[in-house]
Amino acid sequence: MALPYSGEDLSDSTEIPTTAALLGAGGLIPFVGLAVAAHFAGDVDASIAIEALRAYGAVILSFLGGIIWGLGIAGFGGAAAKPREALRLTVSILPSLFGWLALMLPEQSGLWLLATCFLMVLAVDLIMSKGGLAPRWYPILRWRLTAIAFLCLVAAGAALPGA
Repeated sequence: MALPYSGEDLSDSTEIPTTAALLGAGGLIPFVGLAVAAHFAGDVDASIAIEALRAYGAVILSFLGGIIWGLGIAGFGGAAAKPREALRLTVSILPSLFGWLALMLPEQSGLWLLATCFLMVLAVDLIMSKGGLAPRWYPILRWRLTAIAFLCLVAAGAALPGA
């Protein structure tokens, strides 16, 4: 089944495409559900929820890096100077590496690293959008999604014993 696509170029619009908004909101369900579970589940289940949240956060962080990579190789924003594209492609692999590192760290440190990285990737996305290297609607969507993901990661960290 194909998702609806109007064929209309929305790259200069600040209106978030419906499909992107719905899929983005759906992607928040594990963040919210696991953060809530970390607070209200018993100790064992809370620990499982936190580990699942860290894994999901790392996967989504890697996905965000993939978006940066994809926009770079697609040449979004027109033909950019080669050093600029090399930098964008190099930056795009960092979220995957930091997400992986977050899984190797103790729970609290891993959650903080993920939360920090989500903010850093948002900053990169805002810079790219301002420079015409991403659709105009993209930073609006990213602000909303990042705010909730960040709060969920921080909230889960607060659920840890001794936090």
